[in-house]
Amino acid sequence: MRLCYRFSGPVTNKVIHSQVVGTLAALRREGIELDLAGWSGLGHAWRHRDAYHQAVLQLRERLQAPFTLHYTVDRWPWLDQQRKARELVAATKVGSAILQTRSHDLAALMARMRRKRPDLRFVYEIRGDLRAERAYKLGGCPDAELATIEARMGEVLATADLVLCVSRVLAERLAARHGLDPQRLHVMPCTAEDERFRPDPELRVARRRELGLDSETLLLVYSGSLKKGWDVPERIRAFLETHLEHEPRLHALLITPDSAEAESLRRALPSGRLHHRCLDHWEMQDWLIAGDAGLLLRESHPLNEVASPTKAAELLLCGLPLVISPGVGDYSDWISREGLGLVYDRQQLESADWDALRSLNGDWIRARALVAVARTPHILALAERLRRL
Repeated sequence: MRLCYRFSGPVTNKVIHSQVVGTLAALRREGIELDLAGWSGLGHAWRHRDAYHQAVLQLRERLQAPFTLHYTVDRWPWLDQQRKARELVAATKVGSAILQTRSHDLAALMARMRRKRPDLRFVYEIRGDLRAERAYKLGGCPDAELATIEARMGEVLATADLVLCVSRVLAERLAARHGLDPQRLHVMPCTAEDERFRPDPELRVARRRELGLDSETLLLVYSGSLKKGWDVPERIRAFLETHLEHEPRLHALLITPDSAEAESLRRALPSGRLHHRCLDHWEMQDWLIAGDAGLLLRESHPLNEVASPTKAAELLLCGLPLVISPGVGDYSDWISREGLGLVYDRQQLESADWDALRSLNGDWIRARALVAVARTPHILALAERLRRL
């Protein structure tokens, strides 16, 4: 069985590294033949050519299978679509195949091919609520194009043999909105590699020593952007300002590429208690384990109600409890129900709350994460569904 996976967008996008290639590499280990190609904008690639070169090398190394990067020119979208269509035809010329994508433009091409060729199967990977995303970007303004876009998306969904959704909430919305048969839906959260993201007591001590922390210090880890709106950087800042002032034992580690914003926060907050590291995806686990808890705040919006943040899976597999805002995909209710942290709704955390978080057993947290958000069990289930196609 051959899986032809295609995506549109920058190859430097960390989601491609953490989710797409991580998932495909795991499928390859289950005996599925892979054919991966990406389509990135030529202008963006030229402006960031060193980063692109490094990203391509990393992806090929991690995937251990062919990966081809094609370039698009935004001013000629009609030509790019023709090139993408021709490439798909060439890739599926010999033998049957499963086509899969997370990109809406490629999904339309794959659906068209699927309708014409009974030897093909088509898997559509949906990672968010398009209606909510457009409302968020447009500030809740009326969207004249939305009905047309959703109608086209509905046609593509109707053709898909399997629809992957990152949360149960998202699967329920798609089923209700587009009349999808639940049997064609498969929920697979954004998982993390259970072999990489795991507690390491010796490395934990070493990393904390590098940060100048003793065993009594509480370290809160934030992993994510300090720019993107849905990461609510203003709430991250407010949380840190309040709690670093209120809890003298508390330090914070920001793992973020946004160095200027991290430096601004460091200057504004209590001296010496805010630390920053800029890491690529493959270095992340070595620093998450230094923490005593992870921070994950999101804006209250339908966009986030279907989300499945990869960083949540990574933190939990490292044995860290989460301080999480309400309404984050399937996570918030699960964290509350299982006691894997606390749901933070702008209340003041007291010393007893931090002590309670720290008292949670990391191995116990990891054991629950292994069942719910680790890559291995989800890959086994997905591989079986692909074989049944």
